[in-house]
Amino acid sequence: MKTDLKPSWLAMSIPRLERHLTAKQYPTDLVQDIVRRVTTAKEQRRRQRIKTTKVHQLWADVLRAARIEIAGVRTMKCQTAALLKGAGGVLQPDAKYKALSEYEDVLIATIEKLRKVQKADTHTPSQFVQYIQKETGRLIPNAGEHWTDYVGAATKLRIDALFSDLPDPTRGKRKTPFERRISQEEHAVARGHLVSQLAKAQAELEERFAMPSTSAGRQALEELEQDIQRANYVLDKLKNTTPLPARWQGLLDM
Repeated sequence: MKTDLKPSWLAMSIPRLERHLTAKQYPTDLVQDIVRRVTTAKEQRRRQRIKTTKVHQLWADVLRAARIEIAGVRTMKCQTAALLKGAGGVLQPDAKYKALSEYEDVLIATIEKLRKVQKADTHTPSQFVQYIQKETGRLIPNAGEHWTDYVGAATKLRIDALFSDLPDPTRGKRKTPFERRISQEEHAVARGHLVSQLAKAQAELEERFAMPSTSAGRQALEELEQDIQRANYVLDKLKNTTPLPARWQGLLDM
């Protein structure tokens, strides 16, 4: 006879559960069945917790960059508003303030949308991209690794046009909306992975250079050496908020 699992059983360790069921005079075969099912349930819960934590963290990385961006936009709005206020304290119409406000609205909507996906804890960004493509046919670029990937092309064009029409600032640089940036901490971690990959690739290359090779093989090794050197150069020149590829070969396209 199959018995429903009690929540208290799931809270016990397996040895304690066995002692508890024996003390309650459950039949031996039923004790073994309950222990087996509790062990399975505990393992399923453990795997789900790991999956949920991983999914949540991957979306947190995407959202962190969006929240950094919206914080910067709001600071710029406050600075612009302070300059626009007249003697009577009334905010005067201004193209820059309008551009920042509409960009902020896009960021708010995007963050809210991605926060709902994160809260569902069902898809990683790459899985969500595949799901959307299957369900709607929409192609989200770059495996959905950055928040800007989730903003439609028409929206980007509209916001880009608002900022393009603004005059060049007298100080500082022009604001570029939808710039692919990440936090310095994320960049440092990704950079460390790439540095390790490049060091390993260089070591393997030197081993292959030391081995006998045909002229064609030698040329291929020299081309690989140039790629490694170029990747190192690109990595050193990138800003510390630039999103980085998972593999060092991706640096060659940057």
